[in-house]
Amino acid sequence: RSESSARWRLASSSARSVSASSRERSARVVEMWFFGGLEQTEIAEVLGVSEKTVRRDWQSAKAWLSHALRTDPPAA
Repeated sequence: RSESSARWRLASSSARSVSASSRERSARVVEMWFFGGLEQTEIAEVLGVSEKTVRRDWQSAKAWLSHALRTDPPAA
């Protein structure tokens, strides 16, 4: 249990160390793509970034979510 808690703290710390603007943009990409149904070109236009940046943000968000879902939550 202690190891699980330590893994959670490490994952949380790592997630916080990623730049806030990058996380915010990735969250907006997920929101627009998944919930809004926008295409990559539309998202890129709305955010004022390239389609390549949108793809990179999407991959980053998917990796972060995948990791977060595999990591045990802290003990209550």
